[in-house]
Amino acid sequence: MKRQILAVVIGTVAFAAPAFASPKEEVTTAALHAGLAAKGGDIKEVHTHLHHALNCLVGPDGQGYDAQAVLRSDLALLRQLPGVADATNTNTTPLSQGGWNSPINLQPRQKSATANTAFYMVDSHALGAFGLRLVAGRNFKDEEVMPMDQGDRIQPSAVIVTKPLAETLFPDSDAVGKQVYLGEDSPPSTIVGVVERMQQPWIDSSSSAPRRTKGSV
Repeated sequence: MKRQILAVVIGTVAFAAPAFASPKEEVTTAALHAGLAAKGGDIKEVHTHLHHALNCLVGPDGQGYDAQAVLRSDLALLRQLPGVADATNTNTTPLSQGGWNSPINLQPRQKSATANTAFYMVDSHALGAFGLRLVAGRNFKDEEVMPMDQGDRIQPSAVIVTKPLAETLFPDSDAVGKQVYLGEDSPPSTIVGVVERMQQPWIDSSSSAPRRTKGSV
């Protein structure tokens, strides 16, 4: 018997290990971000690009290196490109055959899962980047998006779920504002929004789908 894997969008940003090009390419990238900083519309944008320029010059082991600043400036650059609807960082993508899935519960330390769900760890730009349609509630607030490194425990304060998952969890009431538990010993997460649908990472939704797959982006 097949077990349906539904989707939940988590307000976290998963940071991948940084990849560095040749010294010449890093200097070129630093110059690019220095130029973008000079054209920045506000102090936050200027700071983001200047920090990326510093990161390129000092490298991951250098003083002042900040992986989060690299991510922020890369995403800001991508969002400015012509034809780009939006950009977000994520642990996986639909039909990539790699990602995370786990039980989702209505009570703490619940032994039998209410549903099985795939996790997308993203920021507030995910709705635009994935083309998701919000049908209830709201998007993430900036303060609800938490940085997360590989090996960290998933403990989001806020989640967005798909409509099918919301109906599975709360068939007789509105899911927005309700609390769920992503695992037996996790703290509660509040559902802040519902999207119409979100394709899972796996082609096969049977119970043999991986609990956690290494190598996800």
